[in-house]
Amino acid sequence: MSNIRAAIFDVDGTLFDYKEQKIHESTIKSINRLKTQGVTIIIASGRSYPLLGAECLSRIPADYYVTANGHSIQDRFGREIFAERFTFEQTEYVVELTRKYNNGLMLKYETNSYLYNRPDEMFQMFSNFHLSHDDFVECTTMDHHKKELPIGFTIRGCDEMKQELAARTGDYRVELFFDESECDVFNPNINKMTALKRLFKNLNLRGDECIAFGDSRNDIEMIQWAGCGVAMGNACDDLKEVADVICAPSWNHGISNTIQELLQYNCRIA
Repeated sequence: MSNIRAAIFDVDGTLFDYKEQKIHESTIKSINRLKTQGVTIIIASGRSYPLLGAECLSRIPADYYVTANGHSIQDRFGREIFAERFTFEQTEYVVELTRKYNNGLMLKYETNSYLYNRPDEMFQMFSNFHLSHDDFVECTTMDHHKKELPIGFTIRGCDEMKQELAARTGDYRVELFFDESECDVFNPNINKMTALKRLFKNLNLRGDECIAFGDSRNDIEMIQWAGCGVAMGNACDDLKEVADVICAPSWNHGISNTIQELLQYNCRIA
């Protein structure tokens, strides 16, 4: 690969260690070391910007954020650069299915997260994010989307709703969580890679000039596209199959060890 000019990090299961419920100090130090050498730091997450949490936003020196699985891009101040929204018809379909099956539903936006149905259950889904109730807006009237269209959905509940959404392959992509009663829903034509390509064009960067770390299926396109795609040791098998490198799990300092090896032996930086 070429010089490393950008480093991209997924959040959950990659930066954020589920076992210890934190971002390790070794990870933060290694990313700061890249930053001091002129590497552009990018967070790429299925989370929306307000769901990233204070630890990620304050301690990781990101220059850009690719959020909601590529539906949105923010600069280091959280200012929106790009957003791809669901249509009103697509959103209404999700809302009506939520009513039909009485599932939990959250709508993602760049500045807020709206809890539409079963708000207490939906809030509990994000308890390990170190967020408070003030970080969400309860909207049990389920009508905020009539004023502002969302960039993504999070659903909790029965399989039938997820199956109906997944059947509409032109409108929705369903990404199951570790707990398969929960999922994110995105546009099937949008992912982290598509947003990164858009961002890199503006920054005069190329995919082969970056290293990317991930652990889930929604990282596959990004890991395949990056000059050096790294799957965490705790990554799903599908991601490991397409990665260039498999590092140690998030709880065994996989990111910091990999960055240390790159700095010492393998690649020229920035």
